[in-house]
Order: sequence, then C-alpha cells, then structure tokens
Amino acid sequence: MISVIMPAYNSEDFIAAAIESVLGQTFSDFELIISDDGSSDGTLGIARFYAARDGRIRVLSGENVGAPENGNRCLRAATRPWVARMDADDISLPDRLARLIAAARENPDVLLWGGRAITIDRRGRPMHRIQSGPQSAEEFRDFRARGKVIYVISPTCLFRRDLALQLGGYSPSMDGADDVELMNGLAERGPVRTISHDLALYRVHGSSISSTRYGLQERVFAFLSARNQARLQGRDLTIDEYQRSLNEQPVLRRLARGLGGLGRNSYRSTAVHLAERRYVKATIAAGMAIACNPLHVLNRTRNRMISN
Repeated sequence: MISVIMPAYNSEDFIAAAIESVLGQTFSDFELIISDDGSSDGTLGIARFYAARDGRIRVLSGENVGAPENGNRCLRAATRPWVARMDADDISLPDRLARLIAAARENPDVLLWGGRAITIDRRGRPMHRIQSGPQSAEEFRDFRARGKVIYVISPTCLFRRDLALQLGGYSPSMDGADDVELMNGLAERGPVRTISHDLALYRVHGSSISSTRYGLQERVFAFLSARNQARLQGRDLTIDEYQRSLNEQPVLRRLARGLGGLGRNSYRSTAVHLAERRYVKATIAAGMAIACNPLHVLNRTRNRMISN
C-alpha cells in the first residue's frame, strides 16, 4: 500500500532512529526504500544492517548525485501506489502511516496528505509544533484561488506515486526546495489536505538541508509563488524569466528585498543556533532578524505562540 522513501547522505548520527521509527509503525503494509547518496560516513552500513533483519527494507546506493536525484532514485524504485517521504534525520510517530492511509481511503480524491510535526533539536528535545497546508476542502480552494504555494511538512507527507512521476519527480533546478515544488505541482492536479494530528518529529540542526540551504529555499519559494500568480492569469513563468524580472527592479526595491531576505534568513539561523545550544550566536542572529525584518519576526513569533 505505501512505499516509504528515505534519501540519505552522511546521516549516521540519526538514520538508525529514523529507520526504527518506520519499523515501529502501527500500519505494517509498507516497503522502506533507503537510497544512500555516496555517503562518506557509516550511513550505508547502518542501512544494510537493518535491511538484513527486515525484508521490507531495500537499500540502494550509488555515486553522489545530489538530494533531488537521490529522491528520484527512491521514487523510481518504489512499487506501491502511495509514497511517504521520510528524511534520514527525522522520526515518524507510530501512527503516522495508519492515520494518513485512513484519511486517504475516506477521501480518495485527495492526492497529497500531511499533518502536524514537532520540531526537535539534535538530541531529540522538542521545540515547537508546526503545520502547513490546507486543513479542509474549502481552504484548499481558497489557497488555489489566491495562488498560494501549497505544501505540507515533508516528514508528514503521503502522496500519489504515479502523479509524482508524471510531474518529473524532484527537480534539480529547485534544489533545496524540490519537495515543495513537487507538492505544489501535485496541488495543481487535485486536492491537498492536512489532518490535525502530530505525525512526525522534524529535526532542526546545523547540517540539515533546511538549515544549510534556507536562502535557496526562500528564492525557490518566491519563484513558485510568482509562477502560481502568473498561471492564474493564464500564462507561465520560467525561473530564468523570474530572475530577470528581479534584476530589472529599481535599486531601492532590490535593497528592500535583500534586507527582508536577510532578516528571514537570520530568523531561521536563530532557531538553528538555539537548537544547537549556541546562545551567543542565537542572540546575534535574533538582533539581525529584528533589525532587518521586524514584521517577519513578529508574525512568526505570534504564529508559534498560537500553534503551541
């Protein structure tokens, strides 16, 4: 019924816990596909250790091709109609798959499912609860009508494999936010929904993709938003066209955009430094975030207080 895909690269500190969280699911009709992207540490050995003990696990390995293509290795190898993405540093809560497949059976028109996650630090200590994506059919229609980028928290997702492959899988040109681009593409094909349950522990640490490529993620996200708006108007937009339009903006507007991006990046760095217990650096990053983009800090702080 479900293919759990786990792209991995230099994840020896976390991958055992990630694998065990999948094997500990209350829903057992799954295969777990782990693809090692040419790791230089013990990631591949750990994956093979578990595969030798559980026939539901298949391990792929090859030269380093980058995160998007490694994800595509997994998609192509998957054999089940539904795919659950599982990064090698996150943890699925025991009823993740059971809750998601139950929702999918009750609502067969929905193409992509997600739920809530709790962020944790490197040592597994909880930080705060996060959720993204429409929670009802009405909210999905509203998001689409406004051209909003639609995605769910990655370690909570469940999506149709056939449609993901039709869309081309994870795009290397969107590296850093290729999962968001794929989910947004699925939302153009049909409904997306999230359920109000905690489904995963989402690890925040200094070497995670969400931390090291946050600036790139922001640029891709801004492009997807602009492309959605263009498509609402009956035209398309390439990433090259989008970049040219940014370069042609007046100097003051480009400066304001740069300061806003620096503020958002600094806010993200604050969370990462706190997760790593680097309090001096966290204080400096927080000051930079407030100075460059106080509105973003205010909105994110308010949203976190509401979600918790």
